[in-house]
Amino acid sequence: EIFIEVNRLINELNSKENLIDRFILLKEIANQILTNSGTVKKQKYISKKLYEENIFLVENINTKFEDIIKIEIPDNYIELNDDLAKFSKTITDFYKQVEERYKFKKQQKSFLDFEDLLLITYKLLQNEEVADLLSKKYKYVMVDEYQDTNEIQYQIFMPILQFLASGNLFVVGDDKQSIYMFREAEVKVFNDTKKQIEDIEGSSSLLQLPHSFRLAPNIALFTNKLFSRLFENPNPLFNEVEYNELVCAYPKDNKGKIEFIISSDEDEASEAQLISKKIIKLVSEEQNKINFNDITILCRVRKNFTELEKEFNKYQIPFSIVGGKGFYQQQLVLDVYNYLSFVINPQNDLAFVSILRAPYYGISDVDLTEISFEKGKSFFEKFKKYVSTKNKFNHYLSMLESHIKLSSKTEISELLRTIHNETGYWSYIANKSNGKQEIANLEKLIQHAIKINEQGFNTLYDFTNYLQDAINNTEDEGHAELDDTENSVKIMTIHQSKGLEFKVVILYKTNQDKINESLKSKDITIDKEFGILAKLPIRNNYFEDFQQAPIVGLYNYFQNKKSNAELKRLLYVAITRAEEHLIISMRYKGDKLIKNSFAEMIINSMIIDLSDETQLLSGPLEFMKFQENNYVTTIENLETEIEISHNVELAELPIDIAKRDQTSNYKFMLEKIKSKEKNEIISASKISLFLQCPRKYQLTYEFGYGELTKLFKDADEYEFNSKEEEENVPGNILGKIVHSILEKGTEHNLLKNEIDFSIEMEDELISYNEDSKNKLRHEIINLIEGFYNSKSFKKISQLKNYQNEIEIYKRENDYYLYGIIDKLIIENDKIIITDYKTDKISKKNIKEKSETYLNQLMFYAYILSSKFPQINNYQLSLIFIRDDTFSVSKSVNKNEVIEFGYVINDSVNKIRNKQFEEVKPGCKNMEFYLLEECQF
Repeated sequence: EIFIEVNRLINELNSKENLIDRFILLKEIANQILTNSGTVKKQKYISKKLYEENIFLVENINTKFEDIIKIEIPDNYIELNDDLAKFSKTITDFYKQVEERYKFKKQQKSFLDFEDLLLITYKLLQNEEVADLLSKKYKYVMVDEYQDTNEIQYQIFMPILQFLASGNLFVVGDDKQSIYMFREAEVKVFNDTKKQIEDIEGSSSLLQLPHSFRLAPNIALFTNKLFSRLFENPNPLFNEVEYNELVCAYPKDNKGKIEFIISSDEDEASEAQLISKKIIKLVSEEQNKINFNDITILCRVRKNFTELEKEFNKYQIPFSIVGGKGFYQQQLVLDVYNYLSFVINPQNDLAFVSILRAPYYGISDVDLTEISFEKGKSFFEKFKKYVSTKNKFNHYLSMLESHIKLSSKTEISELLRTIHNETGYWSYIANKSNGKQEIANLEKLIQHAIKINEQGFNTLYDFTNYLQDAINNTEDEGHAELDDTENSVKIMTIHQSKGLEFKVVILYKTNQDKINESLKSKDITIDKEFGILAKLPIRNNYFEDFQQAPIVGLYNYFQNKKSNAELKRLLYVAITRAEEHLIISMRYKGDKLIKNSFAEMIINSMIIDLSDETQLLSGPLEFMKFQENNYVTTIENLETEIEISHNVELAELPIDIAKRDQTSNYKFMLEKIKSKEKNEIISASKISLFLQCPRKYQLTYEFGYGELTKLFKDADEYEFNSKEEEENVPGNILGKIVHSILEKGTEHNLLKNEIDFSIEMEDELISYNEDSKNKLRHEIINLIEGFYNSKSFKKISQLKNYQNEIEIYKRENDYYLYGIIDKLIIENDKIIITDYKTDKISKKNIKEKSETYLNQLMFYAYILSSKFPQINNYQLSLIFIRDDTFSVSKSVNKNEVIEFGYVINDSVNKIRNKQFEEVKPGCKNMEFYLLEECQF
C-alpha cells in the first residue's frame, strides 16, 4: 500500500515544474517512507533482508531526506512570501537612506572603506577606455591562491584581459583548499575560469600537479583514503569538489605516523591535558629527535586556545600563539596604557594604583591599603607621604619621578624601553611560559610607537589616546609573529596554517559542533541568489512565533550544504599540513559522534573502531622518485598501524632538554641597552639633502613633513630622484616623464607618441584636465628636442658602452647604500656617471645646485668603486636639460671617491644620533628659513 502511494507521488513529482510544488511532494514522500526519527521504515515498506542488502542506499536516502524535511512549507506559504517581499522592500529603502548618509560622512572626511576600494575599482574598469588602457599596459596577469578569489575580484582583473580575448592569464590554485567562504570566496569562480581557459586554449592548458613533497608516505595514504570517500560524487551546485589522489614525492626516509588521542573524561580541559602529556612524551623520547618548535596545534576556532594555554602553563610547555587576535586587549598592553596615563597625569589614581599592583612594582594589596590611609589629594601624593614616613619604596618613588620628567623630553619608544628596563618588566614577562611571545608583543607595541612618532604631530598624549581607542575598539589585531627558530609549540587556527608545513601536527578538538549557518529568528541575511531573508511574525503579530517563507528553508538547505563542503576542505587543509606525524585528538565518551564534526567525517569514512588500540591502514600509493637523473613513478602497497590512545603517561623531560629550553637562543648582553637603527637604506638623495641642510633633512625624514614642503616649492627647488625614496619625497611629474623617455632612448621621430603614452600612463595626472596635459606635453617636447640638439647629448650619444637607469647597491657597515644612475658609461680606465636634471637653473643658483648634485654623483661613484676596484678615474657629468650651457663636468680620482665614503659614514652617524644642529650654506634656502621660522 505504501509502495503504491510512493510510486504515485514520484510520478506526480516528475510532472511538476514549480519548485515549491516539487518540495511539497518530496515532503509527502518522506512522510510515507520515513519513521518519526527520520529513517527509512523497516515495517510495512521494506523487508529486513532488502534493507540489509541495500544498507548504503538506505543510509543515503536517510541523509538526503534529513535535510529536505527541514524545509518548511506551511499551508500559508503564499502569505509568508508576500510578507517577506514587503519586508525586503522596507529594508532596501532603509538601506538606501543609511548608505546615502554613510557616503556623505565618508566624503566629508575624505575616507574610503575596504568595500569602496573594490567597488570603485570595479566601476572604473567598466569604462572601456580605462580597461583598454590597462590592457595595453599589463600583458601578463598572474594570480596565486586562485581558489580564494571572489566574484568582484574576478570582475576587476578580467576586463584587463578583455575576458581572455587579449593578454595572458596564469592562475595557480587548489579547489580542495578553498576555505574562505566567509570572505565571499567561491569555488564557482575557480571552476568557471578553468572552463573559460579550457574552451579557449584546450585541455592542455590545465595542468594537474598531484605530487606532494610534504607528506610522508603513510600520511599521504591516509589522506587519499579519507578524502577519496569524503569528496565522492561531488555536486558543483553545493561547491563540492572532486578529489585527485596525491602522488607521494616525499624525499626523506621517514614513513610517517598517524595516531588518535581520545579523552573520555567529562572535564572540558581533559583533552588539553592529554595533549600536554603527549607533547612532553614526544620531546622526551630521544629516538624521536623532536623539539617543541617541531610541533604545531591546529584549532578550528580561536576559542579553543584558552584551555591549551592554561594546560601548557601548568606543564611548563613553551608555546606561542600565531596571529592570535586581541593584541590590544592583553594585560601587557593594558599595563603600558596605565603607565603612560600616569606619567601624563600623576593625579590619575586608577592608572597609578594599577601600575603599583602590576609587575612593574608588584606592591601587595596590604601595602596599597596602608598607603590609602595617608593624607593627600591623590594616591600619588599619599604614596610620596607613605615613602617619607615609612622609609619604604624609596627606589620606586625615585623611578616614578624620573619617568615623569623623562616623558616630556624623550621619544615615546625610548621612554617605554627605559620604563621596562628599570622596573624589571622585561625579566618578568621573559620568565613566563609564553615569555618569548610576550617579549615579541612588547617589541611590537614599541615599534607601533616609533611608526606613529614618525608620522609627525604626535605626542605622548596622542599615543596614549591611540592606545585607549585601540583597547576599546580594535579586537582583530594579531599578536607579534615569532621567529621560526624559537623553541616553542605553535598554536594557530587551520586558516592561519594554510600554505605552511610542520613536522608534527596535532589536530585539536575534532569532535566539536560546527557553526550553524541556518538563518535564526530576528536575524537578517542577504544573499546574491536568494535576496533578503528573515523569519517574520505573521502580519506583524509579534506575540506569535516567527515563521519563515519556503525560500528561507531553501536558503538554509543550500547554505548548510555549502558549509559542509567547505568544512571537508578545511579538514583537508589541516591534515595536509603534517609532514611526518599526524595526531588527531577528540573528546568522546562512547556515544554518538557530533554530526558534521571532523571526528565524524574521519571515523565514519575510515570505519575506525575507537574502542580498539590500533587500526590497520593499508593500500596502494603512487610514488614519484628521483632515480638516475630522472623522475620515475611506481606504485607500492603500504601497511601501517594507526595508534588509538585513551591515556598518556606523563614523561619526565631529560635535564638537558629542560635546561636547553631555558637558555636556548638567548644571548647575554651586559652592556647598557641603547636603541640603534640598523640595516636601513641610505639613498644618494638623503645624503645630498643632509649635506645641503641637516634641519631640512630632519623636517623631511624625521618629522614626516615631506608633503608640507610641497606648499613652498619655487623655482629654486631641487630635483632629487624620487624613485630612490620610500618616504615619498615629492617628485616632479615633468622630470619623471623626461627621465623615463631618456631612459628608453626614444628616437626623435617617435618622441611625440612616447610622450603621449607616458602622460596617459602617469597616475598622478589622472585628475588633470586636457589643457594642463597639453601644456605639459608641449613643455616636455621642447625640453627633449632642445636636449637632443645640445652639445652634451651629441657627446654622450657617441659612446656605446652604457646602461640607462641602473640601480646600484652597497652593503656598508650595518646599512645599505642605494642609488639610481640615469646613465652609466664605462670607458677603459674611466667611469662616466651622468645625471639629468630638469629643474630651473640660473647664474644665481648654479653654484649651490651643482655642489649639491655633485655630492649625489660622488655617492654613486663611491658605490661603484667597490664594484669596479680596478678603475681609478671618474667623470661626474651633471646635465641641466633646460639649459645645457649650465651643465657641469668634474673629474675625480679614486682616492677622492674613497674619501667621500668617510663623509657618507659621518653623515649616517649624525642622522642616527639625531644631530641636525649644524648650519650649512644650503640652509639659507630652506623653506622654514625663508619664512623666518627656522631657529638656526
